[in-house]
Amino acid sequence: MIQDFARRVGTRERLKYLYLLTVADINATNPGLWNGWRASLLQQLFSQTHQLLKRGVDNLPEMNEQIANTKQRAMALLIEQGLKEEDISYLWDQFNDEYFLRHQSDEISWQTEGILQHDSEEPLILIPEIADGYEHQGSSVFVYTHDQSNLFAATVAAFHQLGLAIQDARIITSRSNYSLDTYTVLEEDGSAIGPNAERILDIKTHLQNTLSAPDTFPDLIRRRTPRQLRYFNREPAVLISNQIEPRQTVLDITATDRPGLLALIGKTFARLDLQVHGAKIATFGEKVEDSFIIADHNGEAIQEAASCNEICSALIHVLREASSHDAITP
Repeated sequence: MIQDFARRVGTRERLKYLYLLTVADINATNPGLWNGWRASLLQQLFSQTHQLLKRGVDNLPEMNEQIANTKQRAMALLIEQGLKEEDISYLWDQFNDEYFLRHQSDEISWQTEGILQHDSEEPLILIPEIADGYEHQGSSVFVYTHDQSNLFAATVAAFHQLGLAIQDARIITSRSNYSLDTYTVLEEDGSAIGPNAERILDIKTHLQNTLSAPDTFPDLIRRRTPRQLRYFNREPAVLISNQIEPRQTVLDITATDRPGLLALIGKTFARLDLQVHGAKIATFGEKVEDSFIIADHNGEAIQEAASCNEICSALIHVLREASSHDAITP
């Protein structure tokens, strides 16, 4: 995607002009739409495209080179904190390549440090405090625990009950069957959790209590949909595909955003007895594009056509029903 975009832009100078024009356009059209979270996404697009244009559009870094560079930077940060290289390497051997491709070196650093210092069988919940001035960029919540049934459904339901809106999620399962889940969340008013020790403790306690018994996660709370979202009523789309290598089932969902939408999807997964082994969650204004790696209750890919049709039908029904409750039609 970055490569295709870089080819269209052409030069680093044009990229800078386009970046500035886009920021100005969004703020001039709808100042309320611009916040730190969207700014950080646009900054990431600019930075990666700028690096590729400098390197050469056709000179994509090899995956192994990218992973090695990320590990090297993260290792240097961890050694500065006094951690031992052999302990770090032993832990990283349990993580697959996807983890190092989908996380920045500073993220890997504080997550690795937290895991190595965690000496309990209880779920590990990490919420780094955000400094003043970055209160709208979203807060990271990292969950590290044994992978188990309904873990995803219980986590997103807990966030919903806490009044936190999920902006982004990276769900990864390690080779040792641990869940490495990183969520970016905002409060209901669009702000980050911030350096609020009391609020952070409340979130950690609630998540730990919920994840200690994920099969009994709380009922969903119905929240008022913001008026600007009620004008959008996108027809939901659900697509299931099976990959051959590795053998796994990918579920893609596109829908109109609503408060608690992800919690509703998670609850539907639980009702259908589906396991979530990976996810990429993205929210763009009124639109959500979510991709899940799912399995049946035995951890196997879902290949029967009847089962695939049942999953798609159930999700479309739930999404349509949620959208019809509060949509405003002309």
